[in-house]
Amino acid sequence: MILSENIDKIIANKDSLNPKVAELRCIPKHSKEELMNDLYNVGVSKAVGYLPLKTLTEICGERVMDTIIFAKENELSFLQFSYPENCTICSGALYFYHEDMLKNILMENKNVLSKAGVPYRDNSSFIRHIAMKTVSHSMYPEAYIVIMKVFNDNRLRQAV
Repeated sequence: MILSENIDKIIANKDSLNPKVAELRCIPKHSKEELMNDLYNVGVSKAVGYLPLKTLTEICGERVMDTIIFAKENELSFLQFSYPENCTICSGALYFYHEDMLKNILMENKNVLSKAGVPYRDNSSFIRHIAMKTVSHSMYPEAYIVIMKVFNDNRLRQAV
């Protein structure tokens, strides 16, 4: 797992990083943009976003380190997880989150999250939890909706 504290040295030397992986020609450009917006919209229209590492690198053609640099430059926090140790996504995943937006949603919904066993006091604990565990929609529908809210999930807007 790469922690945000370790990235400052890398950002200082970002000009020495290899160029980005070329965009895959078989994927329409709008698909790449839509996928990357799951990360790039964090702090703008959503509190949390993530992409599987394989999607980020192979479909979007982005380097993980360049994407992490984007997070730091935009004052976003991030966590990178590996499979199966830290997340349930087979290729691992990169999560971005906006500290204040996420904290506000978690605190507004602390009772609902607590009942479902989802950490709410610490943003990174919440992210680690959702990376490793699925909250049952049938057992904890209110907590499930809160998790959809942090991702600004389209299905939530369609249901309202």
